[in-house]
Amino acid sequence: MASLNKVTLIGFLGKDPEISNHNGTAIAKFSLATTEKWKDQYGNKQERTEWHNVTFFGRTADVVAKYIRKGSQVYVEGSLRTNKYTGKDGIERWSTGINGTVLQMLDRQNGQQDGQYQGGQNNGYQNNGYQQNNPPVQQSQPPSLNEDVPF
Repeated sequence: MASLNKVTLIGFLGKDPEISNHNGTAIAKFSLATTEKWKDQYGNKQERTEWHNVTFFGRTADVVAKYIRKGSQVYVEGSLRTNKYTGKDGIERWSTGINGTVLQMLDRQNGQQDGQYQGGQNNGYQNNGYQQNNPPVQQSQPPSLNEDVPF
């Protein structure tokens, strides 16, 4: 039986990305907030925000470093990764984050069009480049608001 490890998020950056380099490959890390809103049984508005740790590698990380800032709205596709580390107190801990493979900027800043960047991973540190304003290869797209809804 097949399995699937895929995450799709649209959210806002909580702070500026952290940019680093590992063996010549750029790494960009940022926290992404997604918010769910609803009304409870009494009609009161409720809201819950989830924070997601996202990491991009290679050329896409370069794009993040250049264009993405705190408050930017982005579309992210990727997969879940769980890492084990030892805290300062010597206790082993686990952290789950998202290794991003597709990034689309949803903000329109300085008159620029929306940009979409895609990169695959190789050994956890390489991206296969990026594509601007082209649909990702064999990847689903978020629905356009201009398309007819099938229901």
